[in-house]
Amino acid sequence: MQDLEDVVRRLDAMIVVQVGSAEWVYEWRAQAERNLRKREGAGRAMTEEQLREFVSRFMPAYEAYLPQLYSAPGELAPHVLTIEIDKQRAPQGGRAFHRAANL
Repeated sequence: MQDLEDVVRRLDAMIVVQVGSAEWVYEWRAQAERNLRKREGAGRAMTEEQLREFVSRFMPAYEAYLPQLYSAPGELAPHVLTIEIDKQRAPQGGRAFHRAANL
């Protein structure tokens, strides 16, 4: 995770999509798999068990990074646009952070 932090600290700007709960990712991935199943058949889509296992791999990163990303984005990049979305992925608000340049 230190490598990711090093990369992020080199950014001039970043966009953060803030969600109410990282758990929504499970449902969003399930929607994508249902759409894939409809389009291409069951053979290409993950089963419910595979989906849970796949998404669960990312949860430790979400738990580690989201609190700082949401509460102190200016520590990561000098310019940050945060867009808050709801469970249906509709924008609910946003804010911009601009760190003053050191003169």
